[in-house]
Amino acid sequence: MKLTRSRRRDPKAIDYGLYWLTDMRTGKPVSPEAGVGIDEIERRFLT
Repeated sequence: MKLTRSRRRDPKAIDYGLYWLTDMRTGKPVSPEAGVGIDEIERRFLT
């Protein structure tokens, strides 16, 4: 899997500071498409 961070720099943007896990083979998101915070990624996928 690959961890991808939102590239937005505007704190008011809806996806600012969010992350996605994607499958490197298929390119499809493993985490919710809306993105989640890094703490949520850790809680759901790394523990």
